[in-house]
Amino acid sequence: MSHGASLSDPIRRRLAGLVARHGERQTVARLGVSRQSLARALAGLALYPGTHALIRQRLDALDAEGGQS
Repeated sequence: MSHGASLSDPIRRRLAGLVARHGERQTVARLGVSRQSLARALAGLALYPGTHALIRQRLDALDAEGGQS
């Protein structure tokens, strides 16, 4: 299985902030990713390109909805 790249540090910090504020379960639900993908992202491990893009897009959408990321 080939993975892509890890999240950049700024995106990973935004993701960690979301988890800190809302918890793991709600973050997984808001982003639409698996718990394993969330763990890989937070650990700085490589993600599939689609997962990478989904996390970035959902974080941006949550920010646009009212700064919730």
